[in-house]
Amino acid sequence: MKFIHTSDWHIDNSFSKFSNDKKDELKKARWNAIKKIFDYAKNNNINLILVGGDQFDDGFSVSKDSLLELLKLIQSYKDIKFVMIAGNHDPYTTGSVYLKVEETSYPNNLKFVKDKEEIYLKDINCKIFVTSLNSKNGRNNPLSWVETKDEECLRIGLTHGSLKIEDKYNPDDFPIDLNFAEEKKLDYLALGHYHTFYKQGDKTFYCGTIEQMQTHDTFYALEVELE
Repeated sequence: MKFIHTSDWHIDNSFSKFSNDKKDELKKARWNAIKKIFDYAKNNNINLILVGGDQFDDGFSVSKDSLLELLKLIQSYKDIKFVMIAGNHDPYTTGSVYLKVEETSYPNNLKFVKDKEEIYLKDINCKIFVTSLNSKNGRNNPLSWVETKDEECLRIGLTHGSLKIEDKYNPDDFPIDLNFAEEKKLDYLALGHYHTFYKQGDKTFYCGTIEQMQTHDTFYALEVELE
């Protein structure tokens, strides 16, 4: 199976250090980057996109119109299934942007997970263990509920948090053990939160943000193929 792993779009970033003209230009560029990811999936017959949170830079102040624009964009790629979670910048809680429209406004090809859920995709014999964040900070691994099992299917984890890299993680940023994917017998662990590409072992990946947010960022959307 193939899918796209993307995260940390940070739509409506304030770009506070730039002029108003540059802010508008940068915001439009971010939308264009998102669309290019969707176009790539469509043009390469990839019909699954996993989105790892922080779609919005500030999930409380962002406008309802921005959410509607994103939902409309996703709906226009009706042959692609999107699995999306909330991150620490846009947690699913009181006042969240995701509550500014009725759930009926969400397109049929979008599976937005509000809390935690196991999703089974029968056509490709794949289980996706998914957890959204419901707060800005937390000290628990969002996927701690996943059982360790040997199964005759692909097992993928999707969440938002910090791998426990010594001296590089904040214990309030939903810490995740470095060998979590191996312990839980996952074939792939798709993470959001870090704004730069990072690979831990053979199964755990941060894709980074879609456009550079700091000078040291290496930023991608990842095309993943599992057998």
